[in-house]
Amino acid sequence: MNNTQGSVRVALPEELQTEINIGTQKVQVLREQKTELERGCTAVEKDIARFQLERDELLLAVTAVQAERASVAAKLIDEQRKLADIEGERPLVYADLSTANRELIESKEKTAEEAKKLSDIVVRAREVEAEIMTKKEELTKEVAAFEARKARLQETLASI
Repeated sequence: MNNTQGSVRVALPEELQTEINIGTQKVQVLREQKTELERGCTAVEKDIARFQLERDELLLAVTAVQAERASVAAKLIDEQRKLADIEGERPLVYADLSTANRELIESKEKTAEEAKKLSDIVVRAREVEAEIMTKKEELTKEVAAFEARKARLQETLASI
């Protein structure tokens, strides 16, 4: 094969021409590999960009989760304080409840005593009422007997 430069043709030895052809083929292969590598680099660069976006999204998500965790931790601490307050009030509530129960029992006992007293008064009032009725009947009989004697005395006086 001949190599042309400009308008002059120079005949190269065949061995050199073969080397040039092999070199040209190697350059062509290297150019194709370079093109493939550039395509691969573009794909890798796209992947890198996509991975960076995903990384940024994950960082945002991690930040949001950390913020939510901090919020939940704050709420937990607040609820623990409320629980501690409630636990602290429990003895007071039990004491108040015990006092209220004791007062209720005393009140029931007093009410029972008062009810017994009222019941006794009602029984005594009925007994007194019965005695009054008995006395009234006796007085009514005595008045009737007195009226009868008076009438007899008036008859006796009238006959004298």
